[in-house]
Amino acid sequence: MAPRFSELREAHSGGENVTHVDLAIAPDGKEFATCSKDGSVWVWKIDSFNDLEPPAIHEVADGTHSTLCWREHLYMGVTTTDLVTNIEKRSLSRLSADPMMIDKTLMLFAMEINSIDVSKEYIVAVCSDCTLKKAPLADTTNYEKIEFDGQPLSVAIDPLEKFVAVTCTDGTLSVYPVVGIDRLAHFERLFRSFGDIGPRHTRAQVRWSSDGSFLYVATQGSVRVVKVDEWELLNARLSSDELKEEIFSSLALSTSGKYLAAGTLNGKICIWETATKKLITMTEHRHKGSLMAISSLAFDPANDSNLCMADIKEGVSILYQALDKKEVPAPTNFSRVQADLSDDEDNVITRPRRSKFLADEAMGSGGNSPSANFGNEDENTRMSVDLGAIKRQFGQFDNLEDDIDSREMTMGRSNYNQQPVYSGPPVVTFKPPILPKYFPSGGVPERTTDGHKHKNRYLKWNRFGVIRYLKNDDGCLIEIEYHDVSISSEISIPNDETKYTMGDLCAKAIVLANRPKKEDQSSELLVINLLTWDREKTRWNVKLPVGEIAVDVLVTDTLIAALTEKGNIRVFSLEGTQRQIISHAGVLSTSAAFGDTVAIVSPFGGPQWMEDESDEVVPFYAYQVTIYDIKQRNSHLSDVPLSKTVPLPVGKPGGKVFWMGFTNRGNLVSMDSSGCVRLLSPSDLWIPIFDGAARLMSISDSIWPISIIETPKCEIRYAYCRGSKVPLMEMRLVPTTDKWELPVCDKGSDKTKLEGELLLNELKMTLNGIVGEDSQTLINEHSKALIQLFTLALKMEREGRAVELTQFSVSSKAVQALIKYAAKQNRGFLVDKLTTLGNELQEKNEEDEGRRRPSTISRPAPVLVETRQRDADEIRGFPEIGPKKVVLKKRESAFSGEATLMALNRSRQPQHQEDGENEKHLDEVTQHTDTTLNTQAPVPYTDTPKANPFSKNGDFTQPPSSANSSLFEQLDSPWDRKRARDKETPSSTPQPKQARLAFGSSNKENAGAYGKWYSANEVRLRKDFRGEEIDFEKFCAQSFRMLTPAQKKEWKARVEQE
Repeated sequence: MAPRFSELREAHSGGENVTHVDLAIAPDGKEFATCSKDGSVWVWKIDSFNDLEPPAIHEVADGTHSTLCWREHLYMGVTTTDLVTNIEKRSLSRLSADPMMIDKTLMLFAMEINSIDVSKEYIVAVCSDCTLKKAPLADTTNYEKIEFDGQPLSVAIDPLEKFVAVTCTDGTLSVYPVVGIDRLAHFERLFRSFGDIGPRHTRAQVRWSSDGSFLYVATQGSVRVVKVDEWELLNARLSSDELKEEIFSSLALSTSGKYLAAGTLNGKICIWETATKKLITMTEHRHKGSLMAISSLAFDPANDSNLCMADIKEGVSILYQALDKKEVPAPTNFSRVQADLSDDEDNVITRPRRSKFLADEAMGSGGNSPSANFGNEDENTRMSVDLGAIKRQFGQFDNLEDDIDSREMTMGRSNYNQQPVYSGPPVVTFKPPILPKYFPSGGVPERTTDGHKHKNRYLKWNRFGVIRYLKNDDGCLIEIEYHDVSISSEISIPNDETKYTMGDLCAKAIVLANRPKKEDQSSELLVINLLTWDREKTRWNVKLPVGEIAVDVLVTDTLIAALTEKGNIRVFSLEGTQRQIISHAGVLSTSAAFGDTVAIVSPFGGPQWMEDESDEVVPFYAYQVTIYDIKQRNSHLSDVPLSKTVPLPVGKPGGKVFWMGFTNRGNLVSMDSSGCVRLLSPSDLWIPIFDGAARLMSISDSIWPISIIETPKCEIRYAYCRGSKVPLMEMRLVPTTDKWELPVCDKGSDKTKLEGELLLNELKMTLNGIVGEDSQTLINEHSKALIQLFTLALKMEREGRAVELTQFSVSSKAVQALIKYAAKQNRGFLVDKLTTLGNELQEKNEEDEGRRRPSTISRPAPVLVETRQRDADEIRGFPEIGPKKVVLKKRESAFSGEATLMALNRSRQPQHQEDGENEKHLDEVTQHTDTTLNTQAPVPYTDTPKANPFSKNGDFTQPPSSANSSLFEQLDSPWDRKRARDKETPSSTPQPKQARLAFGSSNKENAGAYGKWYSANEVRLRKDFRGEEIDFEKFCAQSFRMLTPAQKKEWKARVEQE
């Protein structure tokens, strides 16, 4: 007989959470048991299974783990709930036979058990928390624990009770001794790794041969064989050409050990002879007409020809005569064949014929045969006139059944060997690409991409707190917890009626929303305003228009945004006033918000196609992020664009957006599916700041960003997820804090480390755009790294690189330090080159300052650093709306007057002190590289010469002096200074002929007024000043000259009164 399936029986009611159904046969072979997720065990009798005898159903626990093992007793993973504390407990338990109930709890686990195996003396189980526990049956409290990088899938003890084999989601197979934790063998990349365990992923079951000499592993395209003596993965596989694309999942070894059965995710069941590795039969299992993945297999101990099986849709059946070498006939579309036979010429096949005639006809024999002249002497064969014979040759009637004479069909095929015929190119069914579904950044979706549905999950986990979605048999609950309890205590909201499925929180408010399933309903928003002045009315809610369903909600310190399926962005104030309705052009993928900014990611362009690791052509998309600047006040008066679009990188082709958010200073950040975190700079450039893949210990692990911190330190806080792409509620995750680290090349060298520090420092200065202590600290750090790179280049005799590094300086003092160091190293040509380069840089920077500050009045600024304060709009790239700030411009001529000179003299001494401190800092930097710099400046400070205030044309021209010349021209080598001193000749002191006219009593009075004004406004002046300390006195003098005559007269009067 050919193999045949019994009638498919529906079992269990695990619902959508079912990942697989496990099956185990009793030792006596009379019955078998199945279990899923519903907390029950169904026991079926094998003899009467085809008679539709109902199974015995035993409710054993609140939940079961779809895994069991039947030896003398029945062992399985169960979940029980304490009625008093309502705490769930997951355990490996033993069940009694009559009545069937939990007899003993053997081990406790943190998560669900994935696989169990029991021998005469030992028991072993693996759990989703990446652990394995094994212990003697006599004393299970004395167990040994082993941890893995991925989630364990299947475990098996060899018949000799020496070894334990286990497969994991990272594609590995490991072998351990039954007693001990030292790994004996390890094989990698046996199958494609994946994250969460699900129905679409392989179970990668392992089975030992009956004598324990071989180990079988279900992999992609074949069943691999490991030789135990040498722990060698054999090249000989259990497979065939037509099975190369199949993914094997479940295995079963017959009681005699002669046969091995394997089930695939595409519904195929294959049986091999273990001795010859020959494929005996291959059948297909269908569930309600569709090929269905095989979840579990088990041979009948009493009859190897009977194979019990269960699929992932909780269908149970028995394959009878499984070892018969005839395949199960495929279903035939008889109506189509009957239509083909409607032609009169086809009816010739109904006439009796001799088998030899038809055999010669199918082989194309010549006219010498008697059969060749049968019915038509003008032709060599009947092939040209007998359409039925032609169809028969190409297999048209291979599947005809009762309506065609079976005797005639047998005659036509019995005496010749059919030759393979080319049937044309294979037909490939086109599957149109599907756009990526929306997912909340910082929240776990209800159903992840691997098909796993999360019962309990995080609606949001960000830098402010956590929103948890909890659901059990007693009901549904929303828990909101802030990291800083001073903001708010824990909030619990019953969710049985409202059914909120999305949320967000910040320091000022919390927003929740639901997603109704019916199209004629609408979503409802609940907002909790924590800082409202009306403490009795902190909550308000609003319903969206009918038929408009929310996909996500966002909250910041200034607004609440609801994103809907229609592409609308509905903006509310924190008190519930509707302020904006914006339509987004594109498909929503994910979103984030900060302040008045809402960023939305969308795929753009059509799908692009590429081959993945399994050579399968798959589509992928490019992404872009649209940034909206939502002004709640006077937005209708704005005449500048309030949105912009920036392409979003996702790594190599095929990458996806995994997370998006903002730093604590409002800069946009994203992370792709490979774990690379990128920051959008103010110049709209994406800069990689963290490589999460380098932190992963297993390919099945991932990181979950919580917050990106920009100030006071550049850090990233994330949760490390073991064996999962999202954080699971069952695991206690402790956030990890790590520093930003740019992915520079050759990380092991000192040069690369300094280059990375330099790049990161420049990125910080670009993001901050501020002055004061932070600016000076960044400049000092930049100079320190630059000087260390400079000294390292000189040690390596790379003067060209040393000159190049000078161009990257952001402070003139850093250039002075580099020149001083080169001079101390007796590199005269390098000193000359750096001096010339310093002059060029200073001229270029002055030109840049002029272009950057086109107004007639401007303030001095550092050499290469734009130090003016940029507001949040400028940081995000939006133009500034409002009046421009009035700044002072450096005049071309030197200012005159004794008052200014007094100010210069009064501020010169602190300036010298600051120069000494900076040079001391630079000396410390050079000492770090075993080099000492002289703490004395190469050229002393020179006074600005006095100008002639009585020039006819009023042009206060200045004679050539060090005041107008570049400071780099004053930097010469030690031997040049010595020659200059030798050539000096004593000269008489020049007499200032117009000194009395230029600096009379009137100017002295002005000097007193300036001093009085300076003392009263010094704090304000330093607050308004944007530049280096060396230019502060000039700024003060220019500010005093900008006073009106009345103001100057008032200050003069104050001096006279004193």
